[in-house]
Order: sequence, then C-alpha cells, then structure tokens
Amino acid sequence: MIKKWGFFLLFRCDCGNCETMATNEECLCCHEVGPIEEILDQSSITCFTQHEGFIGNCLNRYVIQVSLLAPCPNAFCT
Repeated sequence: MIKKWGFFLLFRCDCGNCETMATNEECLCCHEVGPIEEILDQSSITCFTQHEGFIGNCLNRYVIQVSLLAPCPNAFCT
C-alpha cells in the first residue's frame, strides 16, 4: 500500500473496493488489518465487505438503528 500526499493511491488497493479518502488515517485497505487479512486468507472473498459477518452486522439497517440507541463504550463515539 502506497500513501502519498495524504491520499490513497487506488492502484495499490489489494481488495479492489477502496476509495480515495481525505486523510491518511481514513486510507486503509482491509488487507492492511492483520486479523482481517487472516479471515480473508481462509475464505474465497477478496474484500472484508463481502464477509457475512460484516454484511450482517455493519450493513444491516436494523443493526445500525439499534446500535445508534445503545450507549457508547469507548472514545470513538464522540
């Protein structure tokens, strides 16, 4: 993964689904995250957004609605 001038260069994306983001912190391919890379190595999917757990927990609108009602357990919510 190459990051230059605060922008992610798409041709270095390993999953094929990354988009250019405004900051280096936001520019992260799922293949750069160790535990996720292990999951991808054990499956036939190329991107974590195709994983059943991600789809069921992060893309399900009812799960999102309930999550918005729950108290935040860490500093990422503020």
